[in-house]
Amino acid sequence: MPNLKSIFSILNQKKIESPVMRGAMAAMTVEGANRILTELFGAEIERYAQAVFIKNGVLTMECKGSAAASEIKLNEKKILAKIREEFGQNSIDKIRYRA
Repeated sequence: MPNLKSIFSILNQKKIESPVMRGAMAAMTVEGANRILTELFGAEIERYAQAVFIKNGVLTMECKGSAAASEIKLNEKKILAKIREEFGQNSIDKIRYRA
């Protein structure tokens, strides 16, 4: 059986800067960010916050209330570190919060 690589690793190796590739990488990073939030805060966080999109290196989080936004903000460095570890150092510059 051939050694199958993840889509992310293939895209990362190609380093193609087409809009389609950037969009695919952004979508995978948003999905990964939501998984990381669940790992850090538990499944309950899904009711109160989720990553929704990336634009110009900024991950936008939709938060239902200031308590969720504050908790994520307090752990922002840890969240960014995990995202960068998994998706590359240049994947996200910062997190933006919106209610």
